[in-house]
Amino acid sequence: MADPYCLIISGPSGSGKTTTAKMLWKTLDGNPAYLSLDSIKHLVSNAESNDYFLDLARLNALSLTENFLCRGHPVIIEKAFGNYQYVRDFIELADNLQVKSHYFKLNAPLEILIERADRRRNASLKEKVESGEWPLPIGNRETVTSIYNFFRKYQHNEGIEIDTSNKTPEDVTQLIRSYLI
Repeated sequence: MADPYCLIISGPSGSGKTTTAKMLWKTLDGNPAYLSLDSIKHLVSNAESNDYFLDLARLNALSLTENFLCRGHPVIIEKAFGNYQYVRDFIELADNLQVKSHYFKLNAPLEILIERADRRRNASLKEKVESGEWPLPIGNRETVTSIYNFFRKYQHNEGIEIDTSNKTPEDVTQLIRSYLI
């Protein structure tokens, strides 16, 4: 098994984080765990995107991350972490376990994010499930704009920023893989 590491992929709605995380999960060595914090949040029936359920998802993901890293598996964590304080917990966990962490922030201009969210919103249930999206209607213009503005408000210099506006998901995946080597 490969050396474990913690790979964090963040970005606003429509930036490509789910697509990228799933592509990496399917192709990386070491039988990685893929943790979508939105999916973890939805383990609770009718869990809303409020501080309580978001924090509960984060705490559960931290526990899962520790369990997988301690057993030698890389972990891919995907979430719209607008605020670095939530990312820092995963990086500190990796540091405490003496494993590497990699943090990538995916982004694109607001107009592109809205266009991608509209396209995803109009996809069939089958297409949503196949792409790894939560099968509920999500990502309207207001939601995307709100999340985008949250990211702008909490901009920070940590991590590696990748503009996905002119890159295919394969390009983004390959770029991240090049940093992991």
